[in-house]
Amino acid sequence: MVMTAEIIEISEPKEASPGATVNIKVTVRNKGNCVDHVGVLGLYSDGTVCEEVSITPLRECIRPGTHATFTVTFPITADDTEFLVQAWHG
Repeated sequence: MVMTAEIIEISEPKEASPGATVNIKVTVRNKGNCVDHVGVLGLYSDGTVCEEVSITPLRECIRPGTHATFTVTFPITADDTEFLVQAWHG
């Protein structure tokens, strides 16, 4: 039984003002050979503090070769904002 997840697309807004809440779509594919739960974990940082993002849904149970899309939500800071995302399975 092989279980693995892969991020296949990240869709973000072209621009956002400081303080605005942004929604980023992260699409994850089940690369394994069995039905599995997949999801994403995320953080954003203004260079000094890392905060967890809000993710909807938290996880999806999907068949091999199919994908699920998650909405990641967080506020844009006044400084440069770094967004880190990771797919998971299991």
